[in-house]
Amino acid sequence: MAPDTRREISRKGGIMVHKRGTAYEWTIKEAREVGRLGGLSTQKKRREAEAEREQMETEAREAQLQAEAADDAESQFFDRR
Repeated sequence: MAPDTRREISRKGGIMVHKRGTAYEWTIKEAREVGRLGGLSTQKKRREAEAEREQMETEAREAQLQAEAADDAESQFFDRR
């Protein structure tokens, strides 16, 4: 289902439950706790993505160094001939 269609259906549902009086009302304490948990989740994902990026950069640097070392060894071999 298209995101716009889903959003419109959700919006209409939200309006309806408020009109009927059956919508859930968050307490300040509940809202604060949910917001805190969401923030922790976002921070965790951000840290994991950063660690993965650093790992990929490290692997790329190591591969580059190995390639340079192989080129140096090859040039030394051919220089001796």
